[in-house]
Amino acid sequence: MVTRKCDSDGIWEQPDTSLCTGVTITPATHQLDNLAKTTTNAQNAPGIAKKLSNLTSAAEYFAAVDVYLTVDVIDNLLNANYTNTTSIEVANNVLKSVDNLFNVERDVLVASQKNGQTASRLIKIIDQLAMAVETQNETREVETDNFVISIVNLNTSAYTGISFSVSDNDQNNFDNDYSSSELNTKSSIQLPSSLFDGHRFQDGSSRAQFISYKSNIFFKAVGAALSDDVNQTLNNVTSDYDINNDTIYGVLNSAVIGASIGDLIISDLGEPIKINLTWQRGNLVNPQCVYWDYSLNDDVGGWSTDGCNVSGQSSNNVTTCECDHLTNFALLMDVYGTASEFDEGHQKALSIVSYIGCGISLLCMLLTLITFLAFRRLRKDNPTKILMNLCFAIFMSLLLFLAVSFSVDFAPIIPELCTTMAVLLHYFLLAVMTWMALEAFNMYLLLVKIFKTYIRHFMIKLGLIGWGTPVVIVAITLVIDIDNYGYHNNICWLSRYAFFAAFLAPVCLVLIFNTVIYILVVHQICSLNSKNMSTSDRYGKAAQLRGSVSLFVLLGITWALAILAISEAGLIVNYLFAIANTLQGLFIFIFFCALKKDVQNQWRDTFCSSCCLRGSETTDSPSTSAKKYLPHGAEYLPQNRCYDNTASSHL
Repeated sequence: MVTRKCDSDGIWEQPDTSLCTGVTITPATHQLDNLAKTTTNAQNAPGIAKKLSNLTSAAEYFAAVDVYLTVDVIDNLLNANYTNTTSIEVANNVLKSVDNLFNVERDVLVASQKNGQTASRLIKIIDQLAMAVETQNETREVETDNFVISIVNLNTSAYTGISFSVSDNDQNNFDNDYSSSELNTKSSIQLPSSLFDGHRFQDGSSRAQFISYKSNIFFKAVGAALSDDVNQTLNNVTSDYDINNDTIYGVLNSAVIGASIGDLIISDLGEPIKINLTWQRGNLVNPQCVYWDYSLNDDVGGWSTDGCNVSGQSSNNVTTCECDHLTNFALLMDVYGTASEFDEGHQKALSIVSYIGCGISLLCMLLTLITFLAFRRLRKDNPTKILMNLCFAIFMSLLLFLAVSFSVDFAPIIPELCTTMAVLLHYFLLAVMTWMALEAFNMYLLLVKIFKTYIRHFMIKLGLIGWGTPVVIVAITLVIDIDNYGYHNNICWLSRYAFFAAFLAPVCLVLIFNTVIYILVVHQICSLNSKNMSTSDRYGKAAQLRGSVSLFVLLGITWALAILAISEAGLIVNYLFAIANTLQGLFIFIFFCALKKDVQNQWRDTFCSSCCLRGSETTDSPSTSAKKYLPHGAEYLPQNRCYDNTASSHL
């Protein structure tokens, strides 16, 4: 049981956790608890700050409650430091304490962030410390093992711009030239000459604070806590790709560098701030310029792209960003290789194309299934039965895709629903690929191996393979780790490695298999001796070839474009993928349903069950071309006259 008291001034005191038996504590916990409960003032602040600095020197052994209590003590010290006289000694010891907290174990830091938002508060504390640092000279620098605070006094009446850079050996430099950019810098910020437009200063001077982070662990801890992924190690790439928020998802792949002007809020600049950031790893793609927005995720904080964009990229993995405000900046990069590198307009256009195409495909798939289910004569052969299974798999995958897309806002709130939808979407997409492979296999049996192959219970066996194989893959993925399914990449889908192993790999295998089969089929058709085949056989085999090749082109090319879209594909490839993938249902309906003569005849006979008009011609004598299609003894029925449906079916 945790208790906290409300004092006589109506202010909540610190929580009393002394009765908590399930909380891991260390030798420092009780001392930190006593410091947090002590009312801090100007007289005792130096002693508290010194003791805190000593306790945090063993921060690598801290438990989550220790981190929480330490941040509480730091908040108390800073509040007392601002309300009373400024103490350089207090500020220095607080700086040491904050620096020591960078050594806390990652899982411990994430746990304390989840329960007490400690990492978010520490990021704000470092900004407060930058404001608290005093400088009597033009510049001052306070360096710790994990971050550097640099202060420079600016003469606003003669200000022409300034550049702040961090070199490869972590040396900080100032240059009174907005266009200056060192080639050997790890990161830099260039503040424009118009920075102070709209701001007036009585003494004609102001100060600029720059913060350069050598370690990004606080930012990573916030992201990991938001994504509820505590069990990854810091050296594993999956430990920091989970840094996400409402707008973006990716890996933090640069140092974090920040700037501010006094206590001013600098935003909506006409001339942008330029930030150069060097990649920390070169195996990622799609750099996104982001800034730390303290208001995101209910004031927990998170990375946002608002007001920032990529303006250039050098050959040595340095990205240039332009932003219209001041704060902490960094690069987020894509782990999947699928994060959009296009502007918001193209992203919206691609979404609209996808939704419209999915809607059309769903309708067409439904009409195709209704057609084949309504007329038993149309589904008597195996190729049609295979096509029906494929259509059902496509119908369900499109339906689930739309459901997942429209429920994305509820996915983080209801993780079980998100996991279920991800499993079903993965299953039916695999079913689509499996039935594509079975379509190719059936063509191989018909045209390559033997012309008339009989396999007992053929469709039952195909059904077990077509619907059973995806079950096996999904089951293995679930057994390995149920967290492979869930809220990943801002959608209910597979995690990174599960995506490559359980989805992309099967897709590639099916495409390779289908390509080989269709090459064999085309070779067999082309090598047939037309002299030994009747006209009907040649027409039949040609029709089968056209149908199978059409299906392969429509579905195979679609998934080939999908693989290209996973990599650094261009805008055209992404539009082609969106159009082809979502309209595949329309193509199947047109080529395998609407244009087939037997399907047209079945629907015509259904709508003309009693009598109908056969055409607009009024002649009562058959043409020569019409007579040769009449069976022996059949009577020609004149135009504009009713005829018996049985006769029409016979004809």
